[in-house]
Amino acid sequence: MCKQEKMTEVYDKVGGIIKSLSILRRKADIEAVFTRNGVTDYSEKIDMLRKCMGVIGVANNNEEISIEDDYTDELEIFCEGSWRFIK
Repeated sequence: MCKQEKMTEVYDKVGGIIKSLSILRRKADIEAVFTRNGVTDYSEKIDMLRKCMGVIGVANNNEEISIEDDYTDELEIFCEGSWRFIK
């Protein structure tokens, strides 16, 4: 498989995950999508949730938080769902 094909495969996989996430509202269902697709890295999970929510950037409030806490916060925001109305 050439580099271009591999990149296309990854892009398609990520797109499929984001599409699956877009209709979910429960943490357990979201985690199941990540598990089913082998996504274990918190940074990748955060990026996919933010992409699904249409987040372009995040302001840094200079507070140091762990990547796990950052993910937990993003997951809470995602499940709360108000982002769906402003998209």
